[in-house]
Amino acid sequence: MLTRDPDLYESNICYAQGGLIGRGPDDDVELLVEDILTAGPGARSPQVARILAEDGIQVYKQGFGRLIRTQSDRGVVVILDKRVLTKRYGKSFLASLPGCTRREGPLYDLPKMAQKWLNL
Repeated sequence: MLTRDPDLYESNICYAQGGLIGRGPDDDVELLVEDILTAGPGARSPQVARILAEDGIQVYKQGFGRLIRTQSDRGVVVILDKRVLTKRYGKSFLASLPGCTRREGPLYDLPKMAQKWLNL
């Protein structure tokens, strides 16, 4: 979830489909595109699948850049995919992101933690 809005329900979570896209150095782009298209029936775009297969982590990094534009900006990024902690590509994904405060916890604590972080 990315949000700059004080209303935690006005975020990209309402508009986005989720999951981490991770391509290792030896992974085949064409196979990953096919996997993405197979995994998302009804919401398939070959053009988007190709962008994610080729530049998935870069797309996430750009999301951070859109959220935090100045030193005084605050925002919340939520990753609801446990594979980011358990898979090799998840660890690569986390390592590629800009430096930030990181918290892990149960989903039910999310609203309280986000409000505290955003000083609401």
